[in-house]
Amino acid sequence: MGYLMRKFVLALIICLVTAVPTFPQQTDKQHQLITQIEALLQELRTTLLPPAPPAIVLSDAAGIHTALNTPGTYKIAPGEYVGNFVFSASDVVVDASGVVFRPEVPSIPTVRITGNNVTITGLDVMNGYEGGETFTIGSNTITTMDELPRGIKLERVRLYAGERGGKRGFALHGINITLIDCEAHNYWRQGQDSQAIWINNGPGPYTVLGEFYEASGENIMVGGAKQGILSPDAIPSDITVRNAHLYKPLDWKTKPGSVKNLFELKAGRRVLVENCVLENNWKDAQAGSAILIKADNQENSTPWIETSDVVFRGNIIRNSPDSFAINIRGIHTVTPAQRVRNVVFDHNLFVGIGNGIQTGNGVDGLTLTHNTFLTVTNTFLSFYDDQIVKFPTPLVCNNNVFHEGLYSIKGSGAAAGIATLNLYAAAGYQFVGNVIERNRGYVYPEGNTLLAAGELLLLLDPVTFKYPGDAGY
Repeated sequence: MGYLMRKFVLALIICLVTAVPTFPQQTDKQHQLITQIEALLQELRTTLLPPAPPAIVLSDAAGIHTALNTPGTYKIAPGEYVGNFVFSASDVVVDASGVVFRPEVPSIPTVRITGNNVTITGLDVMNGYEGGETFTIGSNTITTMDELPRGIKLERVRLYAGERGGKRGFALHGINITLIDCEAHNYWRQGQDSQAIWINNGPGPYTVLGEFYEASGENIMVGGAKQGILSPDAIPSDITVRNAHLYKPLDWKTKPGSVKNLFELKAGRRVLVENCVLENNWKDAQAGSAILIKADNQENSTPWIETSDVVFRGNIIRNSPDSFAINIRGIHTVTPAQRVRNVVFDHNLFVGIGNGIQTGNGVDGLTLTHNTFLTVTNTFLSFYDDQIVKFPTPLVCNNNVFHEGLYSIKGSGAAAGIATLNLYAAAGYQFVGNVIERNRGYVYPEGNTLLAAGELLLLLDPVTFKYPGDAGY
């Protein structure tokens, strides 16, 4: 230790001697000394820090149950294990590569995390609870912030519902929860909602990075039930979903009464959905919108609930031919909740759709920029409400590419086109730089490019659907 201490003191002396304000014009000698200092400090860190203890190897279900109640680093031997596994300890790291969990009790979650700072890598979970969650973090019944698990990381955790499907894959209720390259397969229920990921009770942040999520009701749902923590502080917030594939198999059309949306927000603050593929949605249990955004006060218990600062950017929404690809409700006119505000769709591609965006009851801030909506046959932008609740802030709809369809931009009480914009966006609007393939000859504000019927597809790249100019995704 004396020798190391001398080296450390020497390093400090060199730092003091050379810490003169000559940057960025370093001399060769100064650069050499700085390089030596960095190397010496790295050597000291390596020498002084104790080596990480080796992982404890587990090879039987009883040992796994015991270990999950004790902090530590574990390696589960590859194989199949039967049980319902509860991670109740904090500071647990588990390498479960090549491991399969199957439930011993089929009517409760196969895996549940209640501790803090838990990391699980490489786990497959088969045949989870058909009527509830397969893998749950925290609980929707938790009533205080202190009870919520925090610092949870799942990497390459894959859930497979059985032949009869399942209600829910991942249920996430906590603080600082991350899923990396995880998967959920075959989550469907007939006549009942089913989700691959459900987020509800806890402020987040929630991060979903990569891979595949398959569910009939909503592939990802935020909100949707009364929260255990009845406080504005528990609204799910800081939600990021990036590079994920949300998918519904087309053969689920043989299971009527199941399908709703690919992504639904009934609550959420600061939500980013980026570079994802949202694929296959149709009219079934609901009208068939791929993306549904609103704020729902569940059981009239959370009037503060809000959905705000939502950004969809760089996504591909594919094959959602029924209803509107996007449906946004500004405010619930029966059960009070906060008005949806600051929703942005930017640089997204919508292909294989029948309609574009439907919005009603006055969203407080809607921005549509650089999106491409192909194959619109009916309406690109629709406004609905009973009493013409107007947008309280200006609407922005710039640099989009879309087919006009039969009605283009339409709301009740006004003619299609500029007349509807003037009525519903009374606070003002920007509508410039758009490329519109006309079908009916409606009137639009100046500053947009109008194409003849059949002309748009000839201008687009046949593979990427990119427009040659600045407009579009």
